[in-house]
Amino acid sequence: MKSLLLSLLFLLGSGSDAFAAKLPKVVKRSFESRYSKASEVAWEFSEEDNFWIAYFDFEGDPCEGFFSVDGTWVETLIEIDEADLSDQMLAGVTGAFPTAEELVSTLRRESPEGLFYLVTVGVREDDELEEYTIVFDEKGNVMKDI
Repeated sequence: MKSLLLSLLFLLGSGSDAFAAKLPKVVKRSFESRYSKASEVAWEFSEEDNFWIAYFDFEGDPCEGFFSVDGTWVETLIEIDEADLSDQMLAGVTGAFPTAEELVSTLRRESPEGLFYLVTVGVREDDELEEYTIVFDEKGNVMKDI
């Protein structure tokens, strides 16, 4: 939750031109049809990636939704609790990184390609905490380590 909150606070406080761009109606309609009960919505346009990012709360969870300029939904990242991970996923984390000191973040990624879970762990290496991300499919199978 810290990462989403910090990125939102950064955007709000940065005086960035990201908010100067006008949100296209087609993007807003696409978002509202998918997340009609969303609250605390803020938008940013990524010129580098050429898509719109919605920062919002949905059903009590902080989220980031990504939409193309034509309104096509690309993906949504939802912050989840460690308790939302299956035992198989937790075992996968322990197996891949037995010396992990902490779970840094846990995200559920929803996209047209499917549902995935991204678990970022902190591993101490040479007195520094390095972060690694493991991607799981919805059944808890390890897809890849990042």
